[in-house]
Amino acid sequence: MALDVLRGLAILGTLLTYTWLFSSSSISSLTALVVAAVPATSPQA
Repeated sequence: MALDVLRGLAILGTLLTYTWLFSSSSISSLTALVVAAVPATSPQA
């Protein structure tokens, strides 16, 4: 369980880092990425 949560956080952190590095760092793009990423990691947790 704990490993699944950590894995989900690592995936989310990686996606956010790539978004921050390779985009304009706009709030809208970060929000869209979080909304897209959270449902993908939630079933693992």
